[in-house]
Amino acid sequence: MENRDTGKTSIKVLLADDHQLFREGLKRILNMEDDIEVIGECGDGIQVLEFCNQDKPDIVLMDVNMQKMDGVTAARLIKVQYPEVAILGLSAKAKHYDIYAMQKAGAFEVLSKEQSVQELYAAIQRAVAAVQPVLIMEETPCLDKPPKEPASADTEPIEDPKG
Repeated sequence: MENRDTGKTSIKVLLADDHQLFREGLKRILNMEDDIEVIGECGDGIQVLEFCNQDKPDIVLMDVNMQKMDGVTAARLIKVQYPEVAILGLSAKAKHYDIYAMQKAGAFEVLSKEQSVQELYAAIQRAVAAVQPVLIMEETPCLDKPPKEPASADTEPIEDPKG
């Protein structure tokens, strides 16, 4: 979605955490950034999948441990259906196995909920940039036209030096 003030494209963020107060606080903080738009909030992994089926975010900020469906399972399912959606895991007490499981499921990174807003913002930027497709332009031959003739110097016969 285009930002009204700058004309730049905003990063569409979906928040997923089973604590409503945390989601609301994070939403207020992120919406203060010019290039971020929080487009939805979910309380569990099932809601995240339902949301992504209707309105695809650029990135999902998702708690590792949620009710009904945890972040690991939801991340794996999102990456299968929508590989272009970036995922950042969030955890209050992430253990090494939680971090490993989230990253194996497709999360770009797992952040502690104790990290600063600046660190979160930087991680969002990195994650979104990492999943953006890179278009490499190269000249491709046109099949409708014959190939260019080589320059005359390339077509002259080579004389045998032995004579």
